[in-house]
Amino acid sequence: SGSRTERPQRAAASGAADPRRFRRGCPTRRAGVPSRGREALMAASSSSPCAVGRDADSFYVSDCQQAQASTHAIQNLTGQISRMLGGLATDKDYQECRMLVDKAVRQASETQATLKRIQEHQRQAQNQSERSNRRMMYFKLSDNLAITARVLEDVVRRFSAQEDKHFAGAQRPAPAAAQPRGPSGDD
Repeated sequence: SGSRTERPQRAAASGAADPRRFRRGCPTRRAGVPSRGREALMAASSSSPCAVGRDADSFYVSDCQQAQASTHAIQNLTGQISRMLGGLATDKDYQECRMLVDKAVRQASETQATLKRIQEHQRQAQNQSERSNRRMMYFKLSDNLAITARVLEDVVRRFSAQEDKHFAGAQRPAPAAAQPRGPSGDD
């Protein structure tokens, strides 16, 4: 009794799952749901693989964390774009900067959708104090995104003006002295 080979058998016999076998943080794995059962549960639900067995509060917390992380990511992208504005020279530089702008705008739209979910979580709170706490969190996250979006808009405006100026200069016809002459050489 007490040998290494008996321990897993005792755990299996008692219904307890081997903790090394399951990834931390996923309730279905902690609950010891076999992988075939998890796959069937995941196929039945359209949400994340670890969504099975989660309560509404964990979705709320997850959405708040996502909104905060996304806002931070938008701030980082805005900083990158702003730093790039000083050194834009080639068409490739402008394309890379445009990709960052598009990514930041897409991230802001996704964050806005997350905030809408947080607002819905607020309406589903169980009691008035929880509703009030969620409302304050929603306003905090919403204000942070609004400030970040204003800064992003300013940087995008500067980039667009610089981009227009760059591409307008590239579209100008060559000076008269540099233009090729007709086939006879005298026009």
